[in-house]
Amino acid sequence: MESAPICHIDKLPNEILRVICSLLAPSNEWNLVDYLPPYIASSILAIRCVSRRFRMISDDLQFWHEDSFDFSDLCCDTKPRQLGRRIRKLLDDDNLKLVLSRKSGWQFSCIQALFATAASLPGLSRNTRSITLSYFEGDDVENAIYFLAGFTAVTQLTIDYEPEGDTPPSLDFGIIVESCPLLETLVITYLRYHDGSLAKAAKLQKVDITFFKPECFFQKMEL
Repeated sequence: MESAPICHIDKLPNEILRVICSLLAPSNEWNLVDYLPPYIASSILAIRCVSRRFRMISDDLQFWHEDSFDFSDLCCDTKPRQLGRRIRKLLDDDNLKLVLSRKSGWQFSCIQALFATAASLPGLSRNTRSITLSYFEGDDVENAIYFLAGFTAVTQLTIDYEPEGDTPPSLDFGIIVESCPLLETLVITYLRYHDGSLAKAAKLQKVDITFFKPECFFQKMEL
């Protein structure tokens, strides 16, 4: 019995395949997310399912290394708990786990993603220097900052609040000081209310806070 012919695209060298796959990165306008079934939700995840070779090439793409990479970009419209489970499953891949273990900058869109990534990458707490918490719900921002007390190298923290959130969030600056003693840069956008003080943040060199007021007046403070 004759074996199945090799697909033409599989005859291309890895360098060409890498260029093609890079066009399917989450931040690229060529992303096919709108045309994929919800259980895949990302063209990169679809590529990883083709073969071991395609999976290795996709794991070598630059977007994984960017500080702005967010797992939610791979799984659009996924509920936080489902996103956490998908992250754990994705990081069962030893090669991808090795690639991501080298990252020093991370962005998360929900606390479940932070917990799942930390549980799957034991070196996360030691290697992370920059972290962004983007559009967390309710008290999850403070809970995430409490969790960062187990991180030993964070020098930059960015907190992006939802600009149109229904519940005005309040943030205790004291929690930031206690959890991130090495913090040098703090950026917060759309902050409504805050408690506590940053006075005891001995290493802090830059503070950039954008305040949001109900009357749609924005005030920016830089120290």
